[in-house]
Amino acid sequence: MDKGIIIGPLSGLAIFIIMIMVIFYSHSDFNQNLINSVDSGTPSDQLLPEIYQEHYKECMNAKSYLYSHTMDMNMWGNGDLASDSFYNYYTKNYEQEVDYYNKLEDIRIKYVERQISKEEFLNEIELNNFPS
Repeated sequence: MDKGIIIGPLSGLAIFIIMIMVIFYSHSDFNQNLINSVDSGTPSDQLLPEIYQEHYKECMNAKSYLYSHTMDMNMWGNGDLASDSFYNYYTKNYEQEVDYYNKLEDIRIKYVERQISKEEFLNEIELNNFPS
């Protein structure tokens, strides 16, 4: 059995886990800063651009991750494009990640516009497995 067949997916999984951990920690810092800003009375019109910028950055990171795997020539094998199963796997993950970021953005916007309380914000984050 070819060791490359086993090592490739395992290393990909390890990288994916590391990326998820980085995402969780970066979100938690942003969310905590958001809570601190709302608690200090910062108006929503000052916080909304930050939320939009964070959402854009999160989505661009997800897209870069998708492209790094679907466009990586090392994964093409013998001059062919990535197999359909790899492409579908990474595309599905990308779509789920963007959906996750869209929901997180909506919750953040509701919070800074004072449509939901701090407790509701934290509960929504916890219920949706968003990092707090």
